[in-house]
Amino acid sequence: GLAVKESDAFGGYDPYSASKAAREILIESWRRSFIDTNIKGLATVRAGNVIGGGDWASDRIIPDIFRAYFNNSTLTIRNPMSTRPWQHVLDPLFGYLVLGMKLYLNPNDYSEGWNFGPSKDDILTVKELIDIIFKEIKFDLSKFNIEKSNFHEANLLSLDNTKAALKLGWKSILSASESIKLTVDWYLNSKKVSIPILTKTQIHEFIKKT
Repeated sequence: GLAVKESDAFGGYDPYSASKAAREILIESWRRSFIDTNIKGLATVRAGNVIGGGDWASDRIIPDIFRAYFNNSTLTIRNPMSTRPWQHVLDPLFGYLVLGMKLYLNPNDYSEGWNFGPSKDDILTVKELIDIIFKEIKFDLSKFNIEKSNFHEANLLSLDNTKAALKLGWKSILSASESIKLTVDWYLNSKKVSIPILTKTQIHEFIKKT
């Protein structure tokens, strides 16, 4: 149940997790073999479970919720009691930009792995996330069913952001509730407002908080 630090050993029980670990190992080997970090930087970044407008991918909880909502269909969820580090996509993106600036100015000191996850208070279960969204959109609570996944998934996921806070001065700006509300607002307004304008408005509102 401990939050994962950048210094922890890489690994993964399932292919999805293992592929992420393999990527980290591959990039580290490339950096050591071919990159002179006195001249240019190469870092890796890890975010939490990002949410936000514009995501219509399949088998992702929030796009699935809004597909069910707009189509008046039944929502199927799996592993509702699993906890995830939910965060709005603009939070880690802001962290990536801060890191990019640091890498440009001083590549040797920042060429490593970085976590950009939400605060510990913003780790919710899938069921808690769904309950908050259903209240926001007034979705019929009876219109979803639980499907047991046949694939392995971690029950608890969390990232330790201590290094990013100390070395980059970065911290998550939006709480889980603010992230969910911003996401819900995007999907609901996407049917009424120009999507580029809607997205730019949310970005500008986020920047005001930084």
